[in-house]
Amino acid sequence: MKNIYKLIFSLVLITGFYSCDETVEPTIYNGDESTNRTFLSFPATIVNLPVAIDATGSVTLTLNSSTKSSTDRTFNINLVNEADIEEGDDSPFTTANPLTFSLPSTLTIPADSYQASITIMGMDNNLVEPASKQIVFKLEGLSANDDMDTNQVIVNIFEVCPIVADFSGSYLMEQVTPINPCDGVQFFENQIVEIASTGDTSRSFSAIYLEGISASFPLLRIDFSLVCNEVIVNVTDTGLGCSGGTTPPINVGPAATPSTYIATEDSVFEVTINEYFSEDAECGCTPYDTTFRFTKQ
Repeated sequence: MKNIYKLIFSLVLITGFYSCDETVEPTIYNGDESTNRTFLSFPATIVNLPVAIDATGSVTLTLNSSTKSSTDRTFNINLVNEADIEEGDDSPFTTANPLTFSLPSTLTIPADSYQASITIMGMDNNLVEPASKQIVFKLEGLSANDDMDTNQVIVNIFEVCPIVADFSGSYLMEQVTPINPCDGVQFFENQIVEIASTGDTSRSFSAIYLEGISASFPLLRIDFSLVCNEVIVNVTDTGLGCSGGTTPPINVGPAATPSTYIATEDSVFEVTINEYFSEDAECGCTPYDTTFRFTKQ
């Protein structure tokens, strides 16, 4: 509990990057005007690409720029392969079979625009359920005036199975595992939430993270996928940091042991979320799994 009060001072008032909707207006970053610096960022740098069995899937990523240019700005998209990693370096690299995905080679921000999007396609060419493979890429061709916090994107590609039940609508959400002692309050308060369908096997809901500390915190959207009987939560930046800052961010993401579901039964199911997914030494908190039960109303 002693650590979590630091969060009160690190609420981020984000107008663009906070949302999980990757088509929102970009936040304008006021860099050093004398050097005409530009801040580039993807709203999320770890995303899921579920692919239905014997079918295809896709995910669209939007690159946001803090400035406009009078001409097109084109960047190369380079896959990070195992051969690119030096011995002893544990950096992520592409493990997905090239036959299971299609990645554009370039990304272009049109003239007089703040944004550009790319779509990554996934194909079920012997994708092995439920193992997840990685597509890792970086942008190349940035100018000396371009800044990026993280110039690397990890796309988790995996096979998903069709679901019969709806898994959407009004649900009573209840935390069924103990409170994280590092927080001292529930991850989400027990409440009625609306679960929205965002794809064939993907869903989302929103609630106030750590509302027991401050009801003024904004809604946090949680996206998850129903992956062949397992509930896989997307990595999400909560918009909070520790010790009065916002970096490193407090992230939530998939649990080491995900909750399971029955494809034909959506009256009651559970979702397990890993808090402090990227361990934050400043918070003094370690990754912690919290399970929520959803009961249809």
